[in-house]
This record gives sequence, C-alpha cells and structure tokens, in this order.
Amino acid sequence: KERIPRHFETQTFDMKARLEERMTRANDIREAFQTFQLEVARSSENSRTGKAIPERVIGEKMLLEQRKEQEVERVRLKNITLRNQMKKLESHLKAKEELAEGLHLIDFEQLKIENQSLNEKIE
Repeated sequence: KERIPRHFETQTFDMKARLEERMTRANDIREAFQTFQLEVARSSENSRTGKAIPERVIGEKMLLEQRKEQEVERVRLKNITLRNQMKKLESHLKAKEELAEGLHLIDFEQLKIENQSLNEKIE
C-alpha cells in the first residue's frame, strides 16, 4: 500500500521538474527572440525616408505584440477548457442515450433538443 503513494509522489516530482525545465527553456527562448526582434527593429530604417525607426514606435510595436501573445495564450486556454467541457457533455449525453432505451420517443426528442442547445452554448 505504501509503494503506490511513493510511486505517485516520485512521478509527480519528476513531472514537476520536467515542467519547470521546459518553462525555463521556453522563457529563455522567448527572451532571446524578443532581444533579436529588438535588435532587428533598431537596425531597420524607414523604406521611404531612410531614417531609423524611433524607439517610441519600436516600443509601441513590441508592447502590442506582447499583448497579442497574451491574448493568444488566453484564447488557447479557453479553447482547451471548452473542448474538455464538450467531452464531458458528450460522455454525459452518451450515458443518457444508454439510459434512453426505456424512455418514450418524446423524451428522446427532448434530450436531443437539450443537446443541441448545449452544443450551441459551447460554440
């Protein structure tokens, strides 16, 4: 009995360590990419005038990109959450359909309507 919890503890510890390592690596790569973008932006010039792009404009563009990245991350998480919710509802619906053998046709049609409305709410 004691081996099982220890096994899960070590597995959890290993997974947390891998997650931390990957998060650190991802942050390092993100910072390196932002530094590269900043270097490229500072060395670039306006194609019409040939003048360097002002730091203010570069800062605004970098901030805008940062906000967009955060929005993408938020939307991806929301998408994952909704997908998981949809899987739960589908499994719940399958369970209802299995129980539906004893139901009348009217009850089954009502369940179909409920399912459609829930799917519309998810979308």
